[in-house]
Amino acid sequence: MKRKRDKLVGAAKGSLTVWSCDPALNGFQTTNDYVLGPGGEQTAEMGVDVNSGSANTLVWQHTNVWAAGALIATYDNDGLHFYFNDPLGTRRVQTDYAGVVEQKCQSLPFGDGESCGTTPTEHLFTGKERDAESGNDYFGARYYASTIGRFMSPDRTPFGIAPGDPQSWNLYSYARNKPTTSIDVGGAWWTPLHSEMIDVALNGFMSAGEILQLQHRQDVMDSHAGDMTDQRGHYMAVPGQNPQVAKENADNFIVSNIAQAAQGTDASGNMSSDALNHLGDAMHTLQDMTSPMHTSDDGIPLVWLGSFANRGTNGIAHWLGANDPSDSWSRFGLAIRLTLAAFVQANPVAAAKHGLNSDNFEKAADQRISEFVNQYIDANQSNWWSEADKEATRQCALGNRAACVH
Repeated sequence: MKRKRDKLVGAAKGSLTVWSCDPALNGFQTTNDYVLGPGGEQTAEMGVDVNSGSANTLVWQHTNVWAAGALIATYDNDGLHFYFNDPLGTRRVQTDYAGVVEQKCQSLPFGDGESCGTTPTEHLFTGKERDAESGNDYFGARYYASTIGRFMSPDRTPFGIAPGDPQSWNLYSYARNKPTTSIDVGGAWWTPLHSEMIDVALNGFMSAGEILQLQHRQDVMDSHAGDMTDQRGHYMAVPGQNPQVAKENADNFIVSNIAQAAQGTDASGNMSSDALNHLGDAMHTLQDMTSPMHTSDDGIPLVWLGSFANRGTNGIAHWLGANDPSDSWSRFGLAIRLTLAAFVQANPVAAAKHGLNSDNFEKAADQRISEFVNQYIDANQSNWWSEADKEATRQCALGNRAACVH
């Protein structure tokens, strides 16, 4: 049988002779090795050399080219191949380096009935890799079976369930059974998304240099994400820790850092470098508090199991988690609101200079969230969304849980 072994920088697929997790007993033999990029994307694949006569000999098969999270080309022994996708990211046409059409790909709405001929890679339905052995698509945290239009395991963090939308009750469903207008990505906030949240919330309220330093702190915070002794900065519990204690520690971490940021701010609203670092740390923890892979629906920290522990749950989902706001619009909107609130609390003088105060805070936050959602819709699948879907997305991001149907 086959299994896939995920890591931060590489992965492998192989066969077992005995069902066991112990490599010394299961007879695991590698059939494919992968090199992964910083976002978990497959950048190169090595496979068994069928001409060598040895199952242990792996040779280069192809190299993938990615841009903005999308697979745009592959280089293999036959040359360079370019891909053209539909608005949902599913491959429709493949050409050679000169633009000559090599393949035309077709599939039904849920990815079933896929017909694409021989391709350099198996990244087809919405750009996800189709496993050759099972025929299922690999979505990072879960496998998806296009033949039945369902995931093979339930959504562990069903934050967007809406009582008025029966389609949201099925934790195995794909994109609320709207495969022609929506895609499913699901997981935890990706580090670059932390930076985007800061830009959405603070652009115009803080200088470009200040925002850049706050964004840098997001990389610093996530560089320590593997700490198995202290996860308060990521609003999570470590194994054996009482979740309520972890929540108190995380809340205290936020309060302490905002207070230190305020102390490092002068009477004119100028923040020292140290103050900006403290504010960036507080914002990171506040945003992690909203992540569907960091806290439960009632805001209780989940347990961090480590980057390689318990694959398929917290560990792998954290590292391969969400890189898109649509994974949870309600939580993304809340993260923007909390980020802006942290700035106002740490530096009320600077906030007041820009006309931001307690009386108009909610209006300002709503405006920024709405503007971002509108820009997102215009840039992603705008021709596929009905006006009702667009308004539901905006309302979901603004905090109306009943509207969260995507």
